Amino acid sequence: MAQQLHSEIEPMAQWARTGSSESLAALVTAWCNRMRACPALSLQQGMSVKKTIADLSFPEQQRTEMLQVVEAKVMQCCAEAEAPKDVKGQLLLKPSNYLTAADWGGLEGGTGPARLQILLKRYLSLGLLNLKEGTIKAGMALLLALAAPTARSMPSYAEIYDQVQVFKRSFEQLKETHLAGPGKSQPVGVLRYPENAHDLSEELFKAAYPDGHPMSKDIGADIWLAHIPMRSTSKLLKGPKNPPPECLPPASDTDRFESLLSQTLDRVFSLHGPLGAVLQNLPQTTSRRPLDLAAGASVLRTPWGRTSVGSSSCGPATFSGQARQEPCLALQDQDAPSTQQPTDAPVGAGRHADPCTAAASTNAPNDAPRTSEEMDDEDIFKELKNRQAEKQQNKACKRPAACPGPKTKAVPGNSQKGKGNGKGQKGPASSPSTESEKKAKGKGATSRNHPAKAEKKPCLAAKDLGTWGILEVYASRMYKRAETWAKQRGLSKEKTLQASRTAHRE
Repeated sequence: MAQQLHSEIEPMAQWARTGSSESLAALVTAWCNRMRACPALSLQQGMSVKKTIADLSFPEQQRTEMLQVVEAKVMQCCAEAEAPKDVKGQLLLKPSNYLTAADWGGLEGGTGPARLQILLKRYLSLGLLNLKEGTIKAGMALLLALAAPTARSMPSYAEIYDQVQVFKRSFEQLKETHLAGPGKSQPVGVLRYPENAHDLSEELFKAAYPDGHPMSKDIGADIWLAHIPMRSTSKLLKGPKNPPPECLPPASDTDRFESLLSQTLDRVFSLHGPLGAVLQNLPQTTSRRPLDLAAGASVLRTPWGRTSVGSSSCGPATFSGQARQEPCLALQDQDAPSTQQPTDAPVGAGRHADPCTAAASTNAPNDAPRTSEEMDDEDIFKELKNRQAEKQQNKACKRPAACPGPKTKAVPGNSQKGKGNGKGQKGPASSPSTESEKKAKGKGATSRNHPAKAEKKPCLAAKDLGTWGILEVYASRMYKRAETWAKQRGLSKEKTLQASRTAHRE
């Protein structure tokens, strides 16, 4: 387009010699408008156009107008070709390490809009002009972690996405106001900021912190990074509506592990019904504060996704003052097979009903047994209860009966010591057939005296792990969960090991 405009200058000069002044003015005005709309005009092209206009015979007014338009277009294209300093995005992943004591005071005691303004002003003082997604996400995680301890409900993913858009718009507005302010000089930032503010260059550090020095705090903002949708096509907006309860920490740091353990137990037993039968078998220690899980407790879900435990009438407390008998009945029905102990009865009384066979037929699963890796935590606890009931049945099966067996009559002639043939005379050893008959009689007498030892039939189906193996699998799972939780919270190695050992004991 610039070459075409250059080629039209000479015909316009010829028109100026033969045409009227009004038509020439109209042609020059149209040419100037087209030159302003030209997408690009290099410096070399602009110099060539100006030389052509100066050499041709144009009226003074039209020549001056055309030269001014060409010069302005060349300067505009040169300014657009120069890359500004804030074109590339700037990344800051640890904003909590760049805040001063005054910033922390305003963030911890202020409201949502005030916190946002403090954080954005700190960004501008550090030379941040073009924010990357990682910078915005880290700032949003910091604001959400500050609001979490006092929040009554968890924000939904849609609400978090709306707050991300507010964050972007507020930064652009504050940036325009900050740059347009009189007497304010913007420091030159960097593309990637270090994790610690003290690693910045000396010039940038002095410009960003003229009054105070930065101080870092750990408020658990990293746990929110995976729950911030940055785009409208994020999978978080299409999945569950609310973040998990772990994102809302308790008010004090001392109760964090106990709260996490309580929430884990709530999720494991949410579909299991009453927890009294399981909690009775858990070890109770006096060195640890007991959880609020009474016998017969039922899991209650609040509308915002957090879990709480309310005790039924079976426990020492009731929820909302109303007694609930359904969990008690379910608990009694569930524990009935394991609490009924068979009594010692004569052999004849229990001859038609074998308790081992009854236990095996009652507790045998309909489908094939699964391995411990395929079983959920809830299935593991069900299996533990079934194993405990089957163990009690096995003890009852192995217990000897109280009824003695029939006594054998003495054979005359065999009362003397030594070997004989029944007539008081010493004779040859008994034949093999006689020994086999005696062995058979001996086995028959043993089976009559001890029917439980006669036939050793297993009362349980073959399992991949025993009761101790299942307990070890569940303890290992709790151990790994506690270690992962402690690492996400940024605890020290000593506290991580202590949390893992506490979960292992639980």
